[in-house]
Amino acid sequence: YGAFASFGTYFCMYAFRKPFTVATYEQLSFMGIDYKIILIITQVLGYMLSKFIGIKLISELKAKNRLRYLLVMISLAELSLILFGLVPPPYNIIFMFFNGLSLGMIWGIVFSYLEGRKFTEILGVTLCSSFIVSSGAVKSSGLLLMQATGVSEIWMPALTGAVFLIPFLGFSVLLDCIPKPTEEDKILRKERKPM
Repeated sequence: YGAFASFGTYFCMYAFRKPFTVATYEQLSFMGIDYKIILIITQVLGYMLSKFIGIKLISELKAKNRLRYLLVMISLAELSLILFGLVPPPYNIIFMFFNGLSLGMIWGIVFSYLEGRKFTEILGVTLCSSFIVSSGAVKSSGLLLMQATGVSEIWMPALTGAVFLIPFLGFSVLLDCIPKPTEEDKILRKERKPM
């Protein structure tokens, strides 16, 4: 059940991170560089910076605040995609940075639900396997949305994220309901307390 909830949550998170990579943005460039390359670099920079911020935020995260953090981070990611659609290129590039910034901490929050259990490693492998499936699935979703609705490449990432908001919420609530580590888990593992 924990593996299913964590896999689903992380799978849906990819809908806010990856769909823009299926677009070509052929007519766009910035400072002589392909627009899509700039978007990827900008998002990765946000993602990278979030890992450093996460060292503090995630290490201090209390169990009662995990669901709220998850929902705030995904909301900020979707807001960034909406602003990416609203602001004309190339000025909208900055919003891909903020998208990566908010999404970069989700792994730590989701994994905090799985820590300290007898089967943490197996649950972690399940969570990691979501990378393989998620990336291709959400890119296909973005492409299908462009073909079915005629939405532009600029608005497609926000629309794809919006489609996955309810499933993300559902899986996040399931994740928040998984039982706490048992006494056996606590004996076999060292509990990580907030710093």
